[in-house]
Formats: sequence, structure tokens, C-alpha cells
Amino acid sequence: MSKFYKYRGNVDLQSIDGKKLLDRDVESIYYSYMWFSDLESLNDKNEGLHSLDKFKDNVDGVTKLMDVLNLKKHDDEVNNDYLMAVKNAINLHKKLVGIFSLTTDNLNNLMWSHYANCHKGYCIEYEFNKLADLKLNELNCSSLKDFDSFEKVIYDNKIFELTDVNFSPKDFKKIIIRKTKEWSYEKEFRIISKVCGSYQHEPTIIKSIVFGISSSEDVKTYIMEKLQYKEIEFFQLRREKYNSLKFIREKINFSI
Repeated sequence: MSKFYKYRGNVDLQSIDGKKLLDRDVESIYYSYMWFSDLESLNDKNEGLHSLDKFKDNVDGVTKLMDVLNLKKHDDEVNNDYLMAVKNAINLHKKLVGIFSLTTDNLNNLMWSHYANCHKGYCIEYEFNKLADLKLNELNCSSLKDFDSFEKVIYDNKIFELTDVNFSPKDFKKIIIRKTKEWSYEKEFRIISKVCGSYQHEPTIIKSIVFGISSSEDVKTYIMEKLQYKEIEFFQLRREKYNSLKFIREKINFSI
């Protein structure tokens, strides 16, 4: 089985709002559900950038060829209507699509700093090989459809160029699994759903919780008590040696 990780940074026990966020995240572990975010709420403001210039050229080229072959008269208005329909489809997908981000690295200093509240948070370990292993179901009881998939993020510094004149959901996925190389440290995989929101998953895919170096004893105890009856192991992140740049996980033997 492959291992994937989700960092969490809502660990404020001192304020009412902070505790609500912590409870929400811990409940998602306890009740086995994932929240798929909409594209707009993600932290990279270059998400979903793409170009349709080559797509338009290819559509024009196909219809001009058909005109030459006397199969169909070239019509700029029809081409523009098709281009607009594709633009509208992409924009609609962008508004509806849900994304649950995971990483393959639970020892990454930058990830702990950026997504786990400067090491005060924790990291959830999931174990599965393919999307079907998660047995995902939207909480309104509609199951995931053919659109939904598990994708490895591609890192490059080029705007994605849509070229295939036969636009399909697969083409849209190519738009939303690309990020610039500055994000490559995330080693990100994405579970993509047709709509954002909460999805129930197979409970046994969660294997452990890893607490950050700066995670407080109060937070650790609070989370471990909440999850004590789940088949989940707990680990503490620490340096391999006192002056080492390398992090390791150390098992926490928790009992009440």
C-alpha cells in the first residue's frame, strides 16, 4: 500500500473559534470524511491558468480543411460559438470541482511550517493504492462518478495549452493538476471530485497521526483522547540528533 499525508494546522485550544476548527478537523478523522475544497479557496492564485489560443487555431484549421474537402463550409461564427461553449464549460467546472490535496512526504520542514502551523499542528497518514480503495461517497449519498480521479500534480513553468478540439473532462483535469515549479516541494497528489464538499471514506485508510515538533502537550492529549478508540497510531516528530537537519518519527505509547 502507498502512503499519503495531510497536514493540519488548526490547533488553537485557547479561543472558541480556534477550538471549533480543531474539533471540526478531528471529527473528520473520527467520522471518516474528507472535505474537498473548491479551486478558488486554494492558496496558489495561479491555479487553473490555461490558454485556448492553440485550441482556437486547431478548431479553425479543422473547419478550413473540411471546407477544402467540401465536407462542411468554414464558418467563423460557428467556431466562435464552440470556443465560447468550451470556455463556459471550463469556468463551470472550475466553480464546481472539489480537490483534496495529499503529499507523499511527512518529514518535510517546509510542509510542516506552511501547512501545520509552524510545526504546532499534526499530519494524518493515509494508506491506499487507488481511488477505489477509499470507497468515497458524497455525504448526500451520491457516489463518485467517472469524472473523479486520483492525480499526481505536474510541476512546470508553462501555461497549459489546450489543443485537442474534442474537449472532454480529461482535458479539464489537465488544467487543474499543474502548478509552477516553486511548489514542487509539496510532492502533491490530488483526489478530484466533480463537486466540492464532504465525502465519506473507508475508515481503515487512516493509519496514524504525527505531531509536529512544536505541538503542545495539551493539543496532543486532546487529539489522542478524542481518537483513542480508533485503530490509529500516534507519533512525535523529532530531530534524528540534537544538531541534525533530518526529522524522524517516534512512536507515542498513549493510554488513559
